[in-house]
Amino acid sequence: ISFEQISQAKAAGNANNDWKLSHRLIVANWDRAAHNGQDPPLYEEVKDVFEELYQGGLWKTENFIPDPTVLSSLASNGIRMAVVTGRPRNPDCIRFLREYDIERYFDAVICMDDAPPKPSPMPLQMALERMGIKAGPSVAMIGDTVDDIHAAKAAGCIGLGVVAPQFLGSESSRRKEKQLLLDAGAQQVVHPSLTELPGLCGI
Repeated sequence: ISFEQISQAKAAGNANNDWKLSHRLIVANWDRAAHNGQDPPLYEEVKDVFEELYQGGLWKTENFIPDPTVLSSLASNGIRMAVVTGRPRNPDCIRFLREYDIERYFDAVICMDDAPPKPSPMPLQMALERMGIKAGPSVAMIGDTVDDIHAAKAAGCIGLGVVAPQFLGSESSRRKEKQLLLDAGAQQVVHPSLTELPGLCGI
């Protein structure tokens, strides 16, 4: 399975669960002849191998991409923030927040354990409810997939796109990803460092 196939699957939407997306791609590209006539693995089998690899050390290869001073600037100026992710709460999400010492910046953390996956607006709506905030043009959801933007719009909020770092090495790839997010309804596409956010928030 190529990186391009993964990108295409994410661009098609309904791809916010890494386990399900992995299984879907494996089944779609399974060659029975190359596997002695065997059927593709079941979802639970794919999930188990995924977790074995990820929890076994792949999680250590992940980096915090935004400029960390952006979060502190936003928080110190009264901008409230939440995490809405398709990752499991434990250990994935909480471990990541604590690994990079950013948990304190978020008033709500909504994970796959709490609500249906994006593009459903429910995770975002749950985060807003927990913070006592109403959806509207003063609330923005920032994400790097069309599912993030669709969820934001369905919840009645602004969708801000961000091009994932793996697409920044090629100008054509960057433009393609940016256009995908804009076509999905993103009001604007910002750099992964998120350094534009304070300005967009009037800081």
